[in-house]
Amino acid sequence: MASYSYTFTSGDSVTPTKLNAARTVSEIVNADISATADIAGSKLADGTVTSAKIADGTIVNADVNASAAISGTKIAPNFGSQTVVTSAVASAASTATHLAVFTGTAFNTGGAAIALRGSATGFNNHGMEFYAGDSERMRIDASGNVGIGTSSPSYKIHSSGSGFNGGKVGVESTDSATSIDIKGVNGAAVNDSAFITFRDGTDARNAFIGLTGDNATAGALRFATGNNTERLRIDASGNVGIGTSSPATKVDAFSSGSASTIIQTRNDTTSVYLDANNGYSYLNTFTNHPMLFGTNNTERLRIDASGNVGIGTSSPSEKLTVSGTTAGGQVIAKVQNLSSASGSQARFDMATGSPNVFGLLFLQNDASPYGELSHGSGLTGGMLFTSGTTSAPIVFRQGASERMRISSTGNLLVGTTSDLSFSSGSTDGAAVNAVNSIAVSRDGANCLFLRRRNTDGNVVEFFRSNSIIGSISTTATATAYNTSSDYRLKENATALTTGLATISQLNPVEFSWKLDGSLGRGFIAHELQAVVPEAVNGAKDAVDADGNPQYQGVDASKLVPYLVAAVQELSAKVAALEEEAE
Repeated sequence: MASYSYTFTSGDSVTPTKLNAARTVSEIVNADISATADIAGSKLADGTVTSAKIADGTIVNADVNASAAISGTKIAPNFGSQTVVTSAVASAASTATHLAVFTGTAFNTGGAAIALRGSATGFNNHGMEFYAGDSERMRIDASGNVGIGTSSPSYKIHSSGSGFNGGKVGVESTDSATSIDIKGVNGAAVNDSAFITFRDGTDARNAFIGLTGDNATAGALRFATGNNTERLRIDASGNVGIGTSSPATKVDAFSSGSASTIIQTRNDTTSVYLDANNGYSYLNTFTNHPMLFGTNNTERLRIDASGNVGIGTSSPSEKLTVSGTTAGGQVIAKVQNLSSASGSQARFDMATGSPNVFGLLFLQNDASPYGELSHGSGLTGGMLFTSGTTSAPIVFRQGASERMRISSTGNLLVGTTSDLSFSSGSTDGAAVNAVNSIAVSRDGANCLFLRRRNTDGNVVEFFRSNSIIGSISTTATATAYNTSSDYRLKENATALTTGLATISQLNPVEFSWKLDGSLGRGFIAHELQAVVPEAVNGAKDAVDADGNPQYQGVDASKLVPYLVAAVQELSAKVAALEEEAE
């Protein structure tokens, strides 16, 4: 290559014609280059500008183009693919980017970026912006407010966006607890409380959730709606108050005055509510469904949609149905008053409008009637005891011992469970028979005790129709068996003149009783009946409807008038014979 030389003078410029054939400059000093000269890197010896080739302080801010970009790989520490740019200020009043770190070919043309804003006077009234996907995503303004989705944040953290989740803020942890900590100042006053406030589109306060900071109610979590009106509070002890700031129980719902307080639970088909309103309390369902009460996760009582109450049953058929299935046990409904005060009562009251029947009905297998205790029409002040069938008795017990029963035949039996039959059997007891008779049977002791205390008089009186016809009376020393004989009961009285003739017709006999072979003396009833009919009861050879004998009886007292008349007749004959003998 041919050599070529050219001598530069001060202020001279470097042009291709002034260079050698290779167009290189081998010896050029700083004084040889104009202050405004531009030298391309390709015109330098190795095509680069290194720190070894630049004297300290020789490159100043004015030497760098306003739109120049410095690769992050050329900056220590290494920024990698990031690019740092600076931009000039358009005017003193405008806001410009003073520093930007971004990915992509240029600022705000792709990737992500961080921009520091300032003005001709500095950074004092400007903030920091964060970009992603060519759009600003977050900003920290000059007051320190952070805006996400907004360029003018009004709060320390202000998230804004369109759609259901546009302004949503989420906090999540993958391995431990997650929390958002909202703290007041010192908890000494209400103003030191901490709240989360919910606002509507007009930026008016509509609701809040907050922790009360004053000492009087410290630790209470409050919930408010309707422009700062408290609706619910959880105090420091865990009590929940609805409508009250001082809940007394775990859940305390309150309405002032006579307003209704309702706690309601429901699903698509069923609902139930608890109401306190104007002096009454109300637990009710809004729908046609039963209400259940249980313990130990088991139903114990039910009120069905018709109002029937069931205890131990899910299908009560009456206003109150009590049911149980304990083998060998009892199903008991108890009415108890443990007071020992005078006049205390334990009662089970039943009432109905006249003349309806009310009472207790006893059933077998929830169907067949076993008995009834009731009060019915025509029983004013009385009670009606009814067995379920005509063959069933009504039994009265003390403990496990039977004391009395009304048999299926209607007889009242005491001390016996079967009707008394004196013609056969050996059953003891007392019976008031439905055919208006009294039977008493006892072995080895008196069967009937009758007592008149202190005064003389009748112990037993005998009536036929409405007239007394006899009695048994006592004195302190004797008993009299009386039959009617008052003159006011008699008429056509004449002397009895057939006494001796009647007595002469009688056939007194001596005999043995078939029952025990004992010796007896008296009359044969039908023979006596032929002579003195009034002295004999019954008819010869009579039997009842079952063919059982109806034995005749004799009242010997009816012979007394004949005996007296006969004695009188004999006395008169004796007197006549004595006169003849004289």
